[in-house]
Amino acid sequence: ERTQVMMGERGDRSLQQPRFDARGRLWVLSDQAGWWQPECVDERMKLDVAPGDHAAAPWQLGGRTYLALDDGEFLLSRFEQGTGVLVACALGASAAGHHAAGERRLATGFTRFRGLSADVEYFYCIAAALDRLPAVLAIRRCDGGLQVLAGGAQPLPAPLLSRPEALSCPVGQGEHCHGFFYAPVPAVTRPPLVIFLHGGPTSAC
Repeated sequence: ERTQVMMGERGDRSLQQPRFDARGRLWVLSDQAGWWQPECVDERMKLDVAPGDHAAAPWQLGGRTYLALDDGEFLLSRFEQGTGVLVACALGASAAGHHAAGERRLATGFTRFRGLSADVEYFYCIAAALDRLPAVLAIRRCDGGLQVLAGGAQPLPAPLLSRPEALSCPVGQGEHCHGFFYAPVPAVTRPPLVIFLHGGPTSAC
């Protein structure tokens, strides 16, 4: 039995989440450009999308943070300043190659997305938000209408929840450290300052 190395043979990239589209083409997330972004192995074609990682570090197998759909559409999640966004876009063509055209943002009240799937009417995912427990979502493909199928409880009232603010500070020559600051809620008169320095090398919080 012969094994063929199709990508990454020079050690110049890491790959994750291989999956086939409806035409049988193999797609992966490749970090050769500095971000994990969709790339078609068979046609050596990159999907020109907004900068940002389209997945977290693959500490576990079986992640599903992007989908190549059967009508030339893509469902993508990515991180922007540590916060997740979910977008649907079409595969367009230009002189520079293939690009994501007509990007639509979905489920804007949520900040983490995983377990993406779809049928002819809906996108589905497991999503997290700043003010509630994770939820299973159904998102109507035609207009982005949102339905919570399970989960999503809000165990604390909004006035008692501290909301994260993205921040960064210089830590070396041309490098920055990124984090989130959770300001105290007004109900707390003398809040402590807690600094959590290490949530793992790739955690956001």
